Amino acid sequence: MQSPLYTYGPLPDNNVLQFFGLDAPEGTTSKSVADGVFVMLAPLPPGKHTLHFGGSPTTTATGGPIFIQDITYTITVSKK
Repeated sequence: MQSPLYTYGPLPDNNVLQFFGLDAPEGTTSKSVADGVFVMLAPLPPGKHTLHFGGSPTTTATGGPIFIQDITYTITVSKK
């Protein structure tokens, strides 16, 4: 799934892009898109649940670094 073009920002000072050494001063805005595979779950019953997912591309469109995701969420669903 791919999102339409959108604008993010304005960024605050000390933002995550600055943390990684990118030139993104306070007030910066930029056009972006997002794409990926997403999932929607049916409502979970009350109790503790573990959601685990991950993935890794075999190549990147821009020739950039390969990234690997291995993510686990432990959530507790409470009764209403």
